[in-house]
Amino acid sequence: MRAARAAQALLLAWLLDGCAALGPGTTQPELPDFALPQVLQPRERSAMDLIPYRELTRADFRAENPPAEFAGHAFEAGAFTCASLAPIGDTLAFFRPTRVPGVYLARFENVGFRAQMDRSCSWWNARSVGLPTAYLLEHEQIHFALTEIAARRLTAALRALRVEDSSDRAMARLREEYEALLGDAKDELLRTNTDFDRATSGRYAPEEQHGWLERVSRDLVESAESAAAASARRRARPGGGGAAPAPSPAPPEPTTPGAPGG
Repeated sequence: MRAARAAQALLLAWLLDGCAALGPGTTQPELPDFALPQVLQPRERSAMDLIPYRELTRADFRAENPPAEFAGHAFEAGAFTCASLAPIGDTLAFFRPTRVPGVYLARFENVGFRAQMDRSCSWWNARSVGLPTAYLLEHEQIHFALTEIAARRLTAALRALRVEDSSDRAMARLREEYEALLGDAKDELLRTNTDFDRATSGRYAPEEQHGWLERVSRDLVESAESAAAASARRRARPGGGGAAPAPSPAPPEPTTPGAPGG
């Protein structure tokens, strides 16, 4: 069995999520473009203040100025969260012959992703926007939770990935599948965050937002349970034809997003 370090993007493109505010009792049929999640290119890592997924507090929003991407509209929002999918450690790609002559198996080992928030990029509007602080904080927590859920699903898909092909194609196909799964994860992350903002941003919608809170809380628990079951199956799998699989890093423990008033 041969092992090679798999190249990974340091961070997938950052997603900038905010909560636009028009005040309690105010609604609008469609959010303007500036109020929807946007994809940003990563900054220099040395300039970031990164934390993994956990419950957020007001103090986690440390940017002194609103994001430049929102120009003159920034102060119409209550807060912005800069979150991304980030790889956990080094990923190895294993490559070995199968029992079929000329056919090789390629797979990943120790592959994993997690959500990260850049506190130096995330901004809280100190001006009143007519929405309760607890509502705004819960909103940004849900955005962060959606990123963590996407990271866990991407991790599960990559750990399950197996490619069988000729010796000169197996590793190339593994890389292609890897890139495709990363792209799908980024697209899905943007879609779910956009759906969430369309349902809850630009107005005061506590019932709709609480429904999303329940959804992400459930998904966090289920994804952690699925990861634990998959890890147990890998440990129970009999070894053969090469080195025994190294233990994969477990996803972060599920954290229920903060509820209003908490």
